[in-house]
Amino acid sequence: MKETHELLPLHPYGASKVACDLLAYQYYKNFGIKVVRPRLFNITGPGRTNDVCSDFARQVADMEEGRQKNVMLVGNLEPRRDITDVRDVVCALWAAANKAEMGEAYNICSGKAYSIREVLDKTIAQSKANIQVTVDKAKLRPSDEPIVIGDNTKFSKKTGWKPKIPLEQTLSDMLTYFRSGN
Repeated sequence: MKETHELLPLHPYGASKVACDLLAYQYYKNFGIKVVRPRLFNITGPGRTNDVCSDFARQVADMEEGRQKNVMLVGNLEPRRDITDVRDVVCALWAAANKAEMGEAYNICSGKAYSIREVLDKTIAQSKANIQVTVDKAKLRPSDEPIVIGDNTKFSKKTGWKPKIPLEQTLSDMLTYFRSGN
């Protein structure tokens, strides 16, 4: 997706993000308020909760410590998502505030898509636990975009920003976070 891609979210959370983007644009155009419109894709990292990466990492840590049976409960593993480490996103937002053009929309993303299965496999590979994977129907959504991947070319050209932390490092750091009892 480029910044020119039509915004048609399938979930209330996505609709709220589109509404914020449009409000920011409206305030910039009508009142000259200095805003940049960062469009953040999937963000995760150590300390993050309630996303697929943290859910997997927390479950692995719980299994290793005996707090959970060695059964990983999952939803749909086929969707592909653009995932960026939160530490890279902080740097991107700093670059946006200092180098981006006011009023413009910019994709802040890795530009790479990983299937949820890949995320699961990379997380489990960092554990010595014998983990069985089971689909939990409660984790299945009525609709899932098959692939969501962003194009950060416009933002990178304007600010020089590029993500630096590979997904494997992010997942490792998340496991360390949950293994420490968080």
